[in-house]
Amino acid sequence: MDFKYINMRYLLLLFTASLTFFSCRTQEIKNTHIDKSALTAEKLISAKGYEMRMRGIDFFASGKEPFWSIAIDFEQNVYFKSEGLDKDVIISIRKLIQDVEKPESNYQIKGEGINLRIHIKPNANPFIYDETNKPYTVQIEAKRNKDTDWQIYQGQGEYFGKLTLHDIWGLTELNGKSVSDYQIIEEPYVEIHLDNNRMSGFLGCNVFGGPCYFGRGKIVTGPLMSTKKACLNSNIEADFAQALSNKSFLYKVDNGILTLWNDQSKLIFKKRD
Repeated sequence: MDFKYINMRYLLLLFTASLTFFSCRTQEIKNTHIDKSALTAEKLISAKGYEMRMRGIDFFASGKEPFWSIAIDFEQNVYFKSEGLDKDVIISIRKLIQDVEKPESNYQIKGEGINLRIHIKPNANPFIYDETNKPYTVQIEAKRNKDTDWQIYQGQGEYFGKLTLHDIWGLTELNGKSVSDYQIIEEPYVEIHLDNNRMSGFLGCNVFGGPCYFGRGKIVTGPLMSTKKACLNSNIEADFAQALSNKSFLYKVDNGILTLWNDQSKLIFKKRD
């Protein structure tokens, strides 16, 4: 028997098997890479927040003792569940009227066999945002038709900003004045982070960062901290910082254009590629 022939044949089979393995492995990596964008989106935005936004939920709150939760889609339904109820409650609201400028919201909704009163107001410090502290305190009062007393539930909640906000936005217009009129070298911008309720950006010379939180169709900014580098032609720095810091804005995102406005200011941004 020719052992050299057997060894050569064995090496050829091993080489062929290796090619097959690495070919399959490469295909596996390519397939994994295809799905990375979705995984990245879920990583950038908290899993719960991402899921809620994808379902069209605008507001979510929960509490304990007993455990309860409420999810509101302002165009469709209120979803309420509690350990003290026989079944989950779904109430169609179609259209719920709310003045988004008001700091507190009170709703009363009648469903099949149950009434809900919903009270939402900003937390003592809505800019502290983590797993234990949400921007809003919430009280739910629920009464089934067969009950004589209202059951009270207390907890915390948050409004979800639109997914399209989670991006980098170049400032194009500030209170009716084009950014190009400021004759600056680099365009100011703001980056909105839905995953931790923060914003950061560039004022035109210095960089900045600060907290924010969301309401129904609005964004509320906290104090913005910036670097202190000396700058030439710094007029836009002061104007941009003053317009953006510690303010409440209504917002609209349309075809890659973000508009923030209130009674004092109007800022227009374009999505960066």
